[in-house]
Amino acid sequence: MIGLGAFLLTTPTPGSAAIYLFPLFFIIGGIILVADKLKSNISIYPDSFVQTGLFKTKSIALTDIKGFRIESKVFYIESATSKMTVRSYSELADYRELLLWLRENYQDLVAADYKADLQKILTDQSLGYTEEDRKAALKKAKIISFTYNILGVVLFLINFLVGHDAFYEGLLIMYPIISIFILFTGKGLIYFYINKQSPYYSICFGAFAAIVAMFIKSMDNYYLLPSGHTLPAFLIICVVFFLALKFANSEKAATAMGLASIFLFLATSLAYGFCTFRLINCSFDKSSDKEFHASVINHNITHSKGTHYHLVIGPWGPQRDIESIDVSQFEYFQDTIGSTVNVHLKKGLLSIPWYTISK
Repeated sequence: MIGLGAFLLTTPTPGSAAIYLFPLFFIIGGIILVADKLKSNISIYPDSFVQTGLFKTKSIALTDIKGFRIESKVFYIESATSKMTVRSYSELADYRELLLWLRENYQDLVAADYKADLQKILTDQSLGYTEEDRKAALKKAKIISFTYNILGVVLFLINFLVGHDAFYEGLLIMYPIISIFILFTGKGLIYFYINKQSPYYSICFGAFAAIVAMFIKSMDNYYLLPSGHTLPAFLIICVVFFLALKFANSEKAATAMGLASIFLFLATSLAYGFCTFRLINCSFDKSSDKEFHASVINHNITHSKGTHYHLVIGPWGPQRDIESIDVSQFEYFQDTIGSTVNVHLKKGLLSIPWYTISK
């Protein structure tokens, strides 16, 4: 964070002095985080558990602690009215003794939630008349979620084997929708996302794999022109998918994500909406194209998160400004400065004009 701020601060940038507030924010924020980390301390007193930070000190009476949770590199100490969060606890000098003390004196709430959820499943008569029937329903949910996640990965890998294909891209669009159908019919045993330590099952991995494949396809050689139809199409898909995901996903389990799931649904819906409106508009557009010609006036290579090749093309048809477009390595070296490329403009199924580039 400090390094990013220093980089931005030392990078020449045109404009007023206010532009430097952004990198200064990163530098100051990074320094505060480091200082807070160095100052952070955990102490156990005869009557309380105390966490000391740079700006505040928080304590919980030992008699009020109902248990603890350990998740990745974070553990939480909870009472009936508050929660204490200890991040990167493994960096503490005596963290092993601290965890041993917690396990010896208090309940592991993660294990307790798992046991409570499993007991709830095995006594839920809507899943079957006998415990064996309920175990069978749980096993079926496991098979369905596992199969869905694996097929999502397969769809993602196929992305690297096929070009633009309407059937494949239609399947990608449908795959996250299938996840909603699974959630509705999963009898509450399948969640979109659930904590790892849970008797329930999750299908987000398969949906995410398909959405990533959608993103790659939607950004590959599809260039959209500004249109008043873009934002409505994007928002409609996002809102419909978000609502369907929210109502299909149960939140009754103790091991559910709670409020965090709302942010996950929102992020998923935004990504799905962005990719879907582009694929629907371009992949399924059967309109005839109009061909224009544009000159390559510059090109460049960037290395941010991988190597990217860009052509800068001059005005053409309805596009009156110069534009930088991403191309393949082959196209980059084939289309030299001064050469001409063909621009194929189409109407778009959602009335959002788009185009492709060819030699």
